[in-house]
Amino acid sequence: MRLVAGACALCLWSGAAVASGFALHEESSEGMGNAFAGETARGTDASTIFYNPAGMAHLSSDEVDGNVSYLAPTSTFQGSNSSPLGGTVAGTSGGNAVQATPIGSVFAVYAPAPAWRIGLSVDVPYGLRTQYPSDWVGRYQALTSQVTNVEIELAASWQITDHLSIGGGPRLDYLQAQLTQALNMRAIGLGAAQQLAGLGQFAQAAGVAGLASTWGDGQASMTGSDWAVGYGAGALYTIDASTRLGIAYRSRIDNKISTELVNSLPSTVSAVPLIASNFTNQSVSAKITLPDSANVGLYHDINSQWTLLSDVQWTDWSVFRQLDILNTSGQSVTDTQEHWRNTWFLSLGADYRATSSLTLHAGLAYETTPVTDPYRNARIPDCNRRWLGLGASYAVTKSLDLHISYAHIFGYSVPIDEAAAANTAGGTLLGAYAGSIDMASAGMAFRF
Repeated sequence: MRLVAGACALCLWSGAAVASGFALHEESSEGMGNAFAGETARGTDASTIFYNPAGMAHLSSDEVDGNVSYLAPTSTFQGSNSSPLGGTVAGTSGGNAVQATPIGSVFAVYAPAPAWRIGLSVDVPYGLRTQYPSDWVGRYQALTSQVTNVEIELAASWQITDHLSIGGGPRLDYLQAQLTQALNMRAIGLGAAQQLAGLGQFAQAAGVAGLASTWGDGQASMTGSDWAVGYGAGALYTIDASTRLGIAYRSRIDNKISTELVNSLPSTVSAVPLIASNFTNQSVSAKITLPDSANVGLYHDINSQWTLLSDVQWTDWSVFRQLDILNTSGQSVTDTQEHWRNTWFLSLGADYRATSSLTLHAGLAYETTPVTDPYRNARIPDCNRRWLGLGASYAVTKSLDLHISYAHIFGYSVPIDEAAAANTAGGTLLGAYAGSIDMASAGMAFRF
């Protein structure tokens, strides 16, 4: 129970996105060793609630699983940010923009009748943590971008025939988002002075220009959360004693976050109503849609020692067209065009049963990004990924299995050409991002 409680606590942490967009695959330590190949068809432990709830029908007893993973991404920027005052924005390149973090998941399955299973899971299907220092050259595009997501899923499965089982149930989703960025108050003030001069108000223009030349950065931030509901469903078909095929679907979830946009300005700016009046705090809202996805998986025992696994996942990231922050009148405060596209995750893995107690795992995967080059931004500078996973499972007793795994994700160098929102006066961020991800995981499955 202490292990389960610890895993539940870790679910409150949402890590840096290590799947396409800001999705996370890392709900199973055993699955990480195979680069999550075959999870839709495996059905060998309680984590199948997340990947395919129909797989619960293959569990012969009640079970509790817990998994803890540590995600250590690296994402670095090289380039510059043009300044609306001419030249480039002074500052650092930002270092590693993505924070390392632990995440956890916990699953439980109960068998009330021979053909029925009931399951409960607490997991982290999405997450994002990018954090730049306050003196980063792209601070007018982004400073902090954080998405924390925890999901509670209640599922049931039914063994219809010896060959076919189905499963599904509701998903209760909690989403919290935090966005911050710097405001180039010096450029904003000097721009206002130019407008005043153009109107012939030369004395006032000179006064504003004199003050603005000494101004530092301001900051805009918003933090809010929402609860929403979706569902998951799946089917598992046993072709023969060695082979099974699984399909699964997870619905999209619409979250509407209502919060306050807070503008923090230098005291000398607050004393100038002409400028400060444009940066008053206000109630805002933003809609964030978590995409639906569909999976097909294959599990095949080649012989008593070798098992072949594969999975294909399609994710409907085209639902994420723009991030539009609206005020109470429905007017756009800021609008970031995303224009994401749908993605594919292709994986192939193998298990080798070295002894009656020890099983070794390996897997490869390739995943496409929803981000296209013209719309890449500093909050999610995503790219296509190649996966390599390795792991081991050990049956300590007939009731207890332990899992450990490691995976590395190879990224690509990708360009960025992002203009800052007009109200931040930040110029255009031009350069390239490069990154990779290391992950380690440990888990247990206890049957009783």
